[in-house]
Amino acid sequence: MDVLRRPGLRRYRITERDIEDVLALLAPLLPRVDVAFMPRDPDDAHVVAAAVGGRADAIVTGDKGLLEDDRLRVWLNERGIGMYSPAELLERL
Repeated sequence: MDVLRRPGLRRYRITERDIEDVLALLAPLLPRVDVAFMPRDPDDAHVVAAAVGGRADAIVTGDKGLLEDDRLRVWLNERGIGMYSPAELLERL
């Protein structure tokens, strides 16, 4: 919900209640993903779970906490998921 408070998103006038309503509708349809690895920052666990559950090829992020978590990077690579900064991804492409 912190993301909704960012200045660039305020213009859309999305409330926390709006998000809660959408999640309540979608929750029964979403797959449950249990990730046996906890990133250094527990707030990043949902990103890892989404990548694993969605069978992503990569996580592209500017979050230094994720990018500098070497144990997470190894764990993701073992599952076929790369992790790149936007600049690293552009370089690879």
